[in-house]
Amino acid sequence: MTRLTGVLLFVGSPLTFFAQGGGKEQRAQADALFAKGEYAQAYSAYEILLGNDQQDFDLNFRYGVCALHAGADKGAAIAYLKRSTQGPAPDARSWYWLGKAYHLTYRFKEALVAYERFRGTADKKALAQYPVDAMELQCRNGQHLLSNLKDIDVHNKVEVDGSDFFRFYDLSSIGGRIVVTPEELKSTLDKKSNERALIYLPDKGGRIYFASYGKSSGTGRDIYRTELLPNGEFATPTKLAGYINTNEDEDFPFMAPDGKSFYFCSKGHNSMGGYDVFKSIYDAGLDAFGPPVNMDFAVNTPDDDVLYLTDPEGKEACFASGRDSKQGMLHVYRVSTAQSPVNITVLKGSFASQFDEKDRKAHIVVLDMLTQEQVADVRTDIDGDYVLSLPRSGRYKFTVEAGPGGKTHVGMVDIPRNSAPSAYRQEMTLVDQGGEKLMIKNYFDQPLDEDMIALALDEILRRARLDVGSRAPVADVPEPVQPAADALTRAGFAGDITKTGALELAQRDAEDLGRAEAALKERSAAAYGIAIENAAIAEVATRKAESLVAEADQSQDETARNEKMM
Repeated sequence: MTRLTGVLLFVGSPLTFFAQGGGKEQRAQADALFAKGEYAQAYSAYEILLGNDQQDFDLNFRYGVCALHAGADKGAAIAYLKRSTQGPAPDARSWYWLGKAYHLTYRFKEALVAYERFRGTADKKALAQYPVDAMELQCRNGQHLLSNLKDIDVHNKVEVDGSDFFRFYDLSSIGGRIVVTPEELKSTLDKKSNERALIYLPDKGGRIYFASYGKSSGTGRDIYRTELLPNGEFATPTKLAGYINTNEDEDFPFMAPDGKSFYFCSKGHNSMGGYDVFKSIYDAGLDAFGPPVNMDFAVNTPDDDVLYLTDPEGKEACFASGRDSKQGMLHVYRVSTAQSPVNITVLKGSFASQFDEKDRKAHIVVLDMLTQEQVADVRTDIDGDYVLSLPRSGRYKFTVEAGPGGKTHVGMVDIPRNSAPSAYRQEMTLVDQGGEKLMIKNYFDQPLDEDMIALALDEILRRARLDVGSRAPVADVPEPVQPAADALTRAGFAGDITKTGALELAQRDAEDLGRAEAALKERSAAAYGIAIENAAIAEVATRKAESLVAEADQSQDETARNEKMM
């Protein structure tokens, strides 16, 4: 069969199917899957149906919901769900699922608006089926959590069936076993739920932590503990007191080998959506757990992030996540536990050309000069506007393809150090100076007061994927090259080398020493740059301290004076 014949058959098949009345049957099958919540399975059928009637608001709604569960690009569902809300009598659930799509893609402000529209249009039955109170709180939590971005190294990543994800954990350095919760520890409500629950069993025995609905499901799943008695039976489970449990679900508890670091997952506390991973410090003397701390981005996302286990040294961890996963699947990650702060800098720019006022086209590629990583590749819109997200301060190389001849122009930009994510305005102009020349103007003294999450969304989504090797290593300053041995000894004064050979060796030694000197100069320059930056920071802090001391001296209120002095 030729390629053209195959294409004709492919295009013709759906038309033939619908001509024979198959469209109604396929719609019925798709609707049945949708009603059961099997959205990923219904996706292909709705895709064909929508292709034949793109203006059908209900099909847009159903296809949008399925697209949200069909794979990695959850943002692709937004356009269809948005269109579904524009019909004459939109299904109230369109607003819920549009909110969910915004929520899962970190667009928390839009999610809150959509959830509120759902609350105002849905009936009591829909509100009971799709409660949004907790989700609205999670969106507000997310806005705060994303102001403190973190980066982690990813060693391994694999997508697996969600029902067996725990079998893909590499426990060789962690030890212990992950097993399905024994029937003896399940309450009547646990058994009725038919949900598979997991327990981590340490090699050395001791207390066992697990999740259960208990005798009442009023607070969702909570975390309990028990231990195995000498007779082989479990001690009576007790619910963890104090900070750990909330009115939302808690699950996947793990006491680290140090006996202090307690990890668990919760939809409550300050989760940004679904299960987030939390850490609490256990005090054995008091038998008490400290306040849980959210593990932050990028361990946590608005999707489910579960079963976080660390090795005995606390250097590596395994966990699973629903981010970028198809319905029924999970990604299992092995990562370093060390987290590095990420202060994203966003440049909101515009491009113009003196050669043609109407020419606003430019292709911009940005290279991090320290790591040699390409960090941005964007094209201007119809108005010449663009947004760039850069991962940190430092020097960047801008390669810009623009102008009447489509030439490539290069410029260097030094991004200032910031203590938090920041945004600035940037202007690029192609000027006529006896030829094309690119001018880049940055307004680093005038930070933009805009929604940083919205501006840096592409960079946030890229980092949240946790691709293996996505975090570029910072290049170390090279060590000086050391000569292999003393030049006199290598010159062979014992009589086993000629003068010419000795001169050649001396020349090579001189070259080695020259390289060592260059490396030392490079290290010196780098150290000097860091010193200058730190001196500037210290100068600002000193001025601030002097100002506070002066204010304290003038204050008549002793309490206020003490606060300023502190």
